[in-house]
Amino acid sequence: MKPSCRSACPTLLSRALPQSLLIALAAALLRPDAARAQPVAPFDGPRILRGEWRLHAGDDPAFADPNLDDSGWRIVPPDTPWRALTDPPAHRAWVRRRVAVPRDQALAVGFERVRDAAEIYVDGRLVARHGDPARGSGGLAAPFVAAVPPDASVDGEWLVAVRVWAGVDPRTDGMVPGLLVGPAKTLPDHVGRTLLGRWLDAEGFPALVLGLFLLGMGTLHASIALTRREPEQGLFAAAALCLGLHRAWKAAIFVALVAPTWHYTLASPLLRAFAYSAAILFGTIFARFPWPWIPRAAVGGMLAIGVIAAFQLVPWWGRALVVTQGIMAIVGTGLLVFALRYRVPGAIALGIGFLPLLAWGVLDASASVVDIRSWYAPWRDYAVLVALGAVMTAVSYTLARRMITTLETLDRMWRASYRFVPMPFLNLLGRASITDVRRGDSVSLDSTVMFCDIRDFTARAESRPAEDTFRFINDFLAVMVPCIHDHGGFVSHFLGDGFLALFPAGAAEPVAAAVAMQRSLSGFNAVLVADGEPAVHMGIGLHSGPVMLGTIGGGDRLDASVVSDVVNTASRIEGLTKVYDAPIVLSAATRALVPNDAFDCAELDAVVVKGRRQPLAVYEVLDGEPDTAVRDAKRAQRAAYAAALAAFRRGALDEARRGFGALAPRPAAALFVERCAWFERNGLPASWNGAWEMTLK
Repeated sequence: MKPSCRSACPTLLSRALPQSLLIALAAALLRPDAARAQPVAPFDGPRILRGEWRLHAGDDPAFADPNLDDSGWRIVPPDTPWRALTDPPAHRAWVRRRVAVPRDQALAVGFERVRDAAEIYVDGRLVARHGDPARGSGGLAAPFVAAVPPDASVDGEWLVAVRVWAGVDPRTDGMVPGLLVGPAKTLPDHVGRTLLGRWLDAEGFPALVLGLFLLGMGTLHASIALTRREPEQGLFAAAALCLGLHRAWKAAIFVALVAPTWHYTLASPLLRAFAYSAAILFGTIFARFPWPWIPRAAVGGMLAIGVIAAFQLVPWWGRALVVTQGIMAIVGTGLLVFALRYRVPGAIALGIGFLPLLAWGVLDASASVVDIRSWYAPWRDYAVLVALGAVMTAVSYTLARRMITTLETLDRMWRASYRFVPMPFLNLLGRASITDVRRGDSVSLDSTVMFCDIRDFTARAESRPAEDTFRFINDFLAVMVPCIHDHGGFVSHFLGDGFLALFPAGAAEPVAAAVAMQRSLSGFNAVLVADGEPAVHMGIGLHSGPVMLGTIGGGDRLDASVVSDVVNTASRIEGLTKVYDAPIVLSAATRALVPNDAFDCAELDAVVVKGRRQPLAVYEVLDGEPDTAVRDAKRAQRAAYAAALAAFRRGALDEARRGFGALAPRPAAALFVERCAWFERNGLPASWNGAWEMTLK
């Protein structure tokens, strides 16, 4: 409402003067400022009116009354942090000013830059609200406007009163900017364009993206640090998370995604101080700096300054963070130079990432002595983002390269571990990895056990250097072990001049592996003979039955082992290959698992091997005889050997002796001739069953 007349006009004047002049004189008496206001042309677009404000601390709704006499209020220019001007410092205040506007034009009013919370009154009427000054809660930091009732501008003037609450950021303290006025139809579009411009500003969307990028990077390295317990990863994660949160939070306020609160005012200095401190500590470990007390002292200073700035403990707290940035720049540069000087791995990559930050510092320093603002100023904020992003990316890349190197080393160690504990062994135990194996893990299963032994290995080893012996063994195993793997088995133990292998599947595969090994031996011997070395021979013994696989050992060292009578028996059967001059010998248990047409097997004898009480029938695999002539002779003698063996078991010693004697010079036949002669001299035992008890292993 406009003010009413304070006194009646003189009657003489009302009669003598025209009505229009009378109105003008009345206005001059009642509102001198309005009387002096010049007519204003209609607004064709938004305008920011930057006149002075009249300020009064406190909160009284009467301060919106256009008739209120505010001549005694303090005069302040726009964008003045007014809270520091009040004594004691107040959180609420009113500012007022008179504004000349076009008559009878539909207008809107607002602020382009918003501080804390505000209510705008025009001629005593509330037209716009930002936040809630009554409750002390600010709104989004976005421009806002609201339409003004049309009758407010009929006289060409507004009395604008703004109720302000200050409490978000002491550096701004609710300062009121210039008044934004414009046509009611087009001013909202101007607000939208202004907010869009903030998104395109370097402190808007680019800063928000950088903040989110740093948060993601920090989260990744934090997870690595928690898993690997690596201090470097943890310190870099702390720096990235603090800087990322600060950048993202600040940008979100700038583009009006979140409202500015005192929480950000408190957290912002602390986040930066913690980020710089973590970065310095990271650099100390990264550069392997020999005098850690220097960066630790710098960290202590930065944390102290961060606390001072966060809680505004000194009057110059607003400039305190500049000191932390300077300390960070000096100490960080020193650590990087030290790392480059002593060629710390990754220092070059980190130095390359540091170059944009160095360029930014040089340009900032140059701008203080040389006028380069015309081209540098528009790009400075982007240069800050690029420099920060480049440094953090370089550090992340360096840590990633170190992690990759570590993982490659661990991968090689992991693969190497399976040379000592075969993967099939772990699979049988039901373990996916060697790290899952525990002492006492075991499993029982039916398996075929193979023992392989090199003939006359001791004599060969004694005649040559140890290096040659190791080379010979490795060359021999390089030929034999693939035959085991190709037929579904794996080597459980290497025994110097031989090995123990397991075949969890059917017995046909281990017999096939043994035959393949004897045939591969021919090619191996051809190379030895060509090098002037004598050929070698080997014996293979096979036995099938239940075995127990598991881990044994003490607390600090474990070994994979096979525990079973089957293992001991297979070892004794391998020893029979020397007795009967048979390259491959298998037990009746293994023979029963081999299809009849798979391999040519012939019974050799029934023996009681050392450590057993029951006789065990053993068979020779004729397919495994590497000498073709010998193999053909054994096949031709199969029936005669079987007949002589049957006579021996019946106790017909004379018939057996003649039968075996006809097969000479076969070693197995000669052995039976000797046995027949012994029993003829000493007589058959009462419990004769035709089995021979072996007294040697």
